[in-house]
Amino acid sequence: MNIVTCGYDERKIFSFPEASFSVFVLEKGCQWLSSRLNEIVLVKFPTSSKTAMEASVLTILLWVTFLSFTTGNVFMRSTSWRVASPRLQATDTSAEAVVTPNQTVTKKVKCFGEKCTCYKSTADCSRNNGSLTYIPKLKYSRNIWTLIFSYNNLTNISRDDFFANLSTIRVLHLQNNGLRDISPGAFRLLTKLQALYLDDNKLTYHSLLPVFLANHLHSLTLRNMQLGRLPQDYFFRQPMPPLSVLDLSENSLTFLNFTAFRPLVYLQQLGVRSCRINRVHYEAMPHLQTLKLGNNALYDFLKSCAVNGTSLFPKLKVIDFSQNGFTRFDVHRGVCLPNLQTLTMSKNNINHFETDMFGEERFPRLMRLNVGSMQNIEAIDEYAFRNPTLEVLGMYDCRIRFCDDSVNATCFAGNPRLQQLQLSHNFLAGLSDDKFSMLFGSVKNLNNLYLGQCEIRSISPRAFAAGLKNLTALYLHRNKLADLPDGTFDSLTKLTTLTLGLNQLRTVREKLFSPALQGRLKLVDLSGNPFVCDCDLLWFKNWFVSSHSKFQQYTNYTCHNLADTGLKNFVVREAVCSFSQESYKAMISCVTVFVFLMFVLAVVYQYRWHIRLKLTFRSNGDTMRRRLRKEDSTYDIFLSCAEEDQPWIRKCLIPFLEEELGLRLCFQDRDADPSKPVITNIEEGVESSRKIMAVFSKHYAQDPVRRFELDVCLSEVVDYDDQLIVTCVGDVTPRDLTSTMMAVMNTTMYIQWQDEPGTRNVFWDRLRLSLRDLRPQCC
Repeated sequence: MNIVTCGYDERKIFSFPEASFSVFVLEKGCQWLSSRLNEIVLVKFPTSSKTAMEASVLTILLWVTFLSFTTGNVFMRSTSWRVASPRLQATDTSAEAVVTPNQTVTKKVKCFGEKCTCYKSTADCSRNNGSLTYIPKLKYSRNIWTLIFSYNNLTNISRDDFFANLSTIRVLHLQNNGLRDISPGAFRLLTKLQALYLDDNKLTYHSLLPVFLANHLHSLTLRNMQLGRLPQDYFFRQPMPPLSVLDLSENSLTFLNFTAFRPLVYLQQLGVRSCRINRVHYEAMPHLQTLKLGNNALYDFLKSCAVNGTSLFPKLKVIDFSQNGFTRFDVHRGVCLPNLQTLTMSKNNINHFETDMFGEERFPRLMRLNVGSMQNIEAIDEYAFRNPTLEVLGMYDCRIRFCDDSVNATCFAGNPRLQQLQLSHNFLAGLSDDKFSMLFGSVKNLNNLYLGQCEIRSISPRAFAAGLKNLTALYLHRNKLADLPDGTFDSLTKLTTLTLGLNQLRTVREKLFSPALQGRLKLVDLSGNPFVCDCDLLWFKNWFVSSHSKFQQYTNYTCHNLADTGLKNFVVREAVCSFSQESYKAMISCVTVFVFLMFVLAVVYQYRWHIRLKLTFRSNGDTMRRRLRKEDSTYDIFLSCAEEDQPWIRKCLIPFLEEELGLRLCFQDRDADPSKPVITNIEEGVESSRKIMAVFSKHYAQDPVRRFELDVCLSEVVDYDDQLIVTCVGDVTPRDLTSTMMAVMNTTMYIQWQDEPGTRNVFWDRLRLSLRDLRPQCC
């Protein structure tokens, strides 16, 4: 089949399967033609055309159309030739800005309805959940090099022309489609395909064979495909493309046979991580440069020496041997890896690092060594990591106690090129100054030192004085530093990066960062510390604001002593900070004493009636009955009550006191002189009565006149060392009472009225008893 097309190159060819000639269309003519048509669509003549006559007729039709347009006689203004194949008919006609085929899409645009997005050289048609089961004809398709077609529920590639609309792509993503079958010739059209990602599908080794017909395929990723053991002859069955990268990780290979990869003569990178491999058959891989064997069940290190002593992997540069069952590195066993530069051994179970375990004799070009996350390390000998070519050493998250004698102080010595040392998530608390200097002082060319989350509580002023002259980055975050000596980092004359975030620093003294150090630093992190924003921190705030580009996590600097206040927002007047420290302390002391006295006075005033009443009622002096002996008193009882309680007073209480007990009662609403002020009536009524009775209720506390009346009554009670008779009407809770009423009820026995037949007599009997001094005969 052939495709008729019209573009903007120098010339385009209209071709037909049965015709022996071609029609050449000049660029100018194509541009003019496209401007006259509403839609130009690729035309396809299927191979089912039977005769040359049919092809000739179609050719003549195209000629006539072209000539008509070029002479100005437009007779088909909205013509669109459609394609026979339903897959090639998928052309998006949604309105978009016109982009010529050689033009780059510089912003994300929809290039096939809502299903595909194009940006630069990438088309993303992923996550359509089954609504897109074919490769559509995209706008700007000639510029698309990468197609992302993942998460589309594409379970089957059933046609050989499946990729016909984008046959020029170089990178293809088909992950997570549930793909089970591929048409035998589907990948034959992808002559420029270089990288293919088929992760998380359900293909078998047999259904994968069509993939290898992409004759320029360099990288193939087959992770998590539920593949079993690789057949030994699998890559021998047909010619192989020039694969240089093959990733079979997260399958169930169980057995790694290097013989099976012999036909892949260009293979440079092999990934078999998390494949449950417990056995390996070794064979020479002369071109292999990267081998990823992490997270398997291997207990022996890679066998790298042939019988004749040569290397089985002469070009191998990177080995990932992490998370296996490796426990001991036999220092007497030969290693033939002359070009190995990166070795990752993290998350194994090595418990003893012996002298020269990774020495030059075994690893002559080793540059990067990762032994992190080994949490069973018991001993580290002297010169354990000695290698003159080593540049990066990672020992993070090993929980090593460097203060123990089992860790030799010279374990890092013998590494003249070591530039980066990662020791975060270990224990350096309690490390002596001498051992600290020996551990790091011998590494003269160290550039980056990571000591984050190492439980460091203090740093000696001379910790960095010896050695580390070339240190440019020091990481001390997530420790327990509460203070740092002045000038701690001044000796690090090349330091440009310093992290002290998430420690316990409450202040930063100006002498800690000399002017020279402030000028050198390019990145500083002090975020997450509980800063006390005061005069001592004002200099740091000014530096922070004026040089905010130096500070990491700029927004995570807050004042611990000021709620919802950021470091850059706290304000302290410089005049306040001009006081001497002694004056400041004296002023704080005076303010503290003043505040304390005011607090005491407030408490005394709040509980004044509690105190006065308790002192009064503890006294049993001769004046106890002074009021009772006053013969000239007009009334026996002054009654204080709320207006809302008067119905009960008039109906029950007054008849009992006046009629049954024969007492003279001063009742303000009845006995007050209307010509006098309320206050005068209250004071005269209290002074002319021998006893005072108060009827408490929730209404009493809400009446301001009654509250004043109670204060007058209490003053009279205290002056005469008398007792106040208190009755309560209704349900009264503490929240219904004033503080004065609470004081009275806490220091005085009160009588509760309950309107029930069984409790009324008890109330009257208790009231009669409390009035026995007035009328003894009543008792």
